[in-house]
Amino acid sequence: MSDLDLDHIFVVRHGEADGSDRLSPEGRSQIITISKEIDTIAKTLPNKYLMTISSPERRALESMFILQDELKNENTSHGIKCPAMYFHVCSELSPYLLKRKAIDQIIDALNAFQTGSAGIIVCHDGFAERFLQKMQIAPREEFNCGEGFYLDLKTQNYIELKLPKGDKK
Repeated sequence: MSDLDLDHIFVVRHGEADGSDRLSPEGRSQIITISKEIDTIAKTLPNKYLMTISSPERRALESMFILQDELKNENTSHGIKCPAMYFHVCSELSPYLLKRKAIDQIIDALNAFQTGSAGIIVCHDGFAERFLQKMQIAPREEFNCGEGFYLDLKTQNYIELKLPKGDKK
């Protein structure tokens, strides 16, 4: 099925951006909301190390940093106790390169920086769908900003990470 060494993967589309490629207030809220869903699943995983990988585009990087902050925050009700989170920026996730670069290169980047049993990819429109096709799982048409999915690569358990209806854009 896959050459990915990780057992668990989260793929999240960046939050809504304003005209300058920065996250809008709604985009920040979207990522905080989806971090709670990720946290609920991550608490059940055997290894709390979460490696994060992001597109170099500003809206994706801001989304990734918010996810890291929310998931590492032990003072919130949804905070997991992460001994460490790791960061890698992957140019293959850039929306401008995505059509020319293979998902295999992103899998190679994940494997090279793998530090535990779970990874989070912060991406752009189209990547989540292509990733699911590569993993031989029927994708939905598209993911809205701030949405994504969780995939257990051993069992192929697939869970969509959705925002409440009022938070979608």
